[in-house]
Amino acid sequence: MATQRYLDGGIYYQQQTVSGTGSWTGVPVGYAGYTYAAGGASFRILFPDQGTDGNAYTFQMIAPINAEVVKTYAQVDVGMKACRVFLKGTPGVITATSDEVVAAINLVALGAIGKNRVQFGASLITSAVIPAALAPVNLSGGLDPNLDLSLSSPRFTAPLNANGGLFHFGQSRPWRILGVGGEITGNSKITVQVVNVDRALVLTDAFGAVITEQNLTVAPRRLLSSNLNFPLLPGQAVKITADPAIQGTMFVYAVSQGALDAFVQG
Repeated sequence: MATQRYLDGGIYYQQQTVSGTGSWTGVPVGYAGYTYAAGGASFRILFPDQGTDGNAYTFQMIAPINAEVVKTYAQVDVGMKACRVFLKGTPGVITATSDEVVAAINLVALGAIGKNRVQFGASLITSAVIPAALAPVNLSGGLDPNLDLSLSSPRFTAPLNANGGLFHFGQSRPWRILGVGGEITGNSKITVQVVNVDRALVLTDAFGAVITEQNLTVAPRRLLSSNLNFPLLPGQAVKITADPAIQGTMFVYAVSQGALDAFVQG
């Protein structure tokens, strides 16, 4: 199936598992990615769109071979479905850090905006010198959504213990959250927040504006919301968590600001 990309218009519905084991990591369901960790250096790289297409891409880091490399840089080869990072250093000695790798990947993404190119995102976890080159590894985790006939309702059936709970619409313009809902299998408090995320869709801080918070203790334990009409800006996502951890499925309705503007202007 082709990669799922959200259009700048219309109302969209996204559904997924939100708690599972309760060890929520902030990884959005449906996106292919890879987490690197070696020698104290760690970061995450993410394919920009939902779907299994991202699983076909590889990521690698190349150490200096014949000459000095004075600056760490990255390139995306769409034909070969590869993202490569050329590490700073001299032959036999790598001096590039995980900070520099993340910056190089995101710099390529910045230059790709508006040019119909793949825009990988990266997020730093820990800073340290990259200890060795990395042979090509496949990204993983990309899931194709189940779509209804309108092609506007991506729904993910995640594994039972998937750490879902981050809803992102791949937005390049402001959106509005119209409503949230869902059902859980046991007593828990459900919190819905708007949070800030980086290019790899990882939370950039712990703070998030709470949209709604409900204690669900009476069966059927369903989260209900009125028309929220809450803004969701580029660089933000909707985070839904359960405390205590309990299995459940939640959904978010959203509409692009562009579609709302067109409606208002007639």
